[in-house]
Amino acid sequence: MPKKVISYKLNSDGTIPDYVDDGGYFPNGSSWDSIVIIGVSKNGADLPNTVTVFSNELSLVSYLNTYTNEWVNNDFAKGTSTPFNPSEAAALVFEKAL
Repeated sequence: MPKKVISYKLNSDGTIPDYVDDGGYFPNGSSWDSIVIIGVSKNGADLPNTVTVFSNELSLVSYLNTYTNEWVNNDFAKGTSTPFNPSEAAALVFEKAL
């Protein structure tokens, strides 16, 4: 079974779940025990029913659009900011699942 792009929460002790291969992207929440994080599952991982699997980039873009509207990317070296681009973000995460 291939790797999957997922949303997940940390374990109750604050550790990363065993089924996560790469993650920590685009957190959504106000405290560590409620934050939902985007990541990539391990190849063939058995995922709990609390995990959302994004079937394609568009589904992840739609999810990111629910909470990233005011996000910006800061280039501190240049002193500039650009709007966060959910499409680019989704493409980068899906590339990690290959």
